[in-house]
Amino acid sequence: MKSRAALSLLASAGVALATMSHASSAGAYTTRVHIVIANELRTALVASGGRTVALKLGTYTVTLSEADAKAILEQPLAFRAGAVGPDNVIFPGMTDPSHAIEQRPFEQCQVLYDMALTSEERAYAMGCFLHGSTDAIAHHYVNYMTGETFTLNPITSARGSSWSNVVRHITAESMLQKAGFTLKASNFGAGALAHAIPKGFVLRAYFDTKSPLWAIAAKHAKEKFEAAKAAKPGASLPTIIGSAGLAPAEHLVLSPLYLEEIEAGRVKLRADVEKSIKAMQDWTTTDGSKLKVTAGADGKLGTNDDKTSCSASCPTLYAKYFTYVSMLQPRKDAAGKPLPSAFDKISDELGKDLRGFSHALVQTIETVSTKLNAP
Repeated sequence: MKSRAALSLLASAGVALATMSHASSAGAYTTRVHIVIANELRTALVASGGRTVALKLGTYTVTLSEADAKAILEQPLAFRAGAVGPDNVIFPGMTDPSHAIEQRPFEQCQVLYDMALTSEERAYAMGCFLHGSTDAIAHHYVNYMTGETFTLNPITSARGSSWSNVVRHITAESMLQKAGFTLKASNFGAGALAHAIPKGFVLRAYFDTKSPLWAIAAKHAKEKFEAAKAAKPGASLPTIIGSAGLAPAEHLVLSPLYLEEIEAGRVKLRADVEKSIKAMQDWTTTDGSKLKVTAGADGKLGTNDDKTSCSASCPTLYAKYFTYVSMLQPRKDAAGKPLPSAFDKISDELGKDLRGFSHALVQTIETVSTKLNAP
C-alpha cells in the first residue's frame, strides 16, 4: 500500500468530515465517528465496483490495490476495529496514549500494515491509516475552531491550568458527531458500529517485545523504565516501576516487558532456592557450619529425612532449610502417580496466569470498546 493508499484514505476522510461539518450543531466526537467514516469509505468502494473511491467536489478518484480493497470489502468488522484502533489499542477511554505512546503514528501504521499476514489483519491495518487520516483533518479543524491544540494549559490562561480549552474541544467535537447523526442516524446503529479486533494480530504487533511496532510504541516508556532500573541496581520490579514516573498508558504498553521480567524472576527464584539449599548443606559456609546437614536413612541429601546437628538451638535456620527442601520435593497423588513439587506447582500456575494476561487484556479492550461505541 505505502503512501499512495494512505493519501487515498486521507482524501476520503477529508470529504466525509467536510460533509458532516455542514450539518447542525451540538454526544462528543467519539470513536463512533471513525467507524462511521470507515463504513462510508467501504460503501464508496462497493459503489465503484470494488477498487476506487470518487472524491466529491471534483472529478478525481483514488484507487486502492486489489488486496487492500478486497480486505476492506470482505473484513468490515476488522476494518472498523482498525479505524478506532489507535484510540483503544492500549486501552479505550484513556486520553494519554496518543501523547505517550503514539509517536511516529504514520510509521506505526505502516509497520502494522507490513506485519499483516491475513486479509483480516490487512483490513485492521488499513483502518489504522484511516484513523490517522481522519485525525489529521479533524483535529486541525477543531484546533482552528477552538484556537489551539487540546491542552490543560491553554494560551488563553497564560499556560496556567484551565479546563476552558478542553471544554471548547469537547463542544466542537460534539458538533461534528451531532452533525453526522443528523445527516444519517442509521450510521450510528448497533450493526453499523459493530467491530471485532483481530486479537492474535494485536497481541503479535502491540504486546510482544520482539515486535518492531512495540519497539516504536514503547520507546519513550521503555527509556524511562531502563533509566529507573539503572538508577536502582538490584531493586525489585515494583520499586523500579514506582520510581519510573510512567503514565497509566505507558504501564500498559510496557506490560509485555513487565511479564518478561516477572517470568525471568520466576526462573531465577527456583535457582536461588536450590543455591541456598546447597549453601546450607556446605559445612564450610556460615549456615552450613551450624546445621552440619547429613543424609538420612535414604542416603540422599536434600530430602525430608536429612539430619542436622542443631534444631531448637537454630530454629530459624532449621525451619528455612527444611521448608526449602520440602518445597522442591517430588510429590505423588493418592494413586501414587508423580506430581510436581509444591514450588513448581505454584510457580507453573503463576506462569500460566502470566501467559494469559495479554490475551485477557486484549479481550477486555474489545469488550470496553464495544461498550463505548454502542449506539
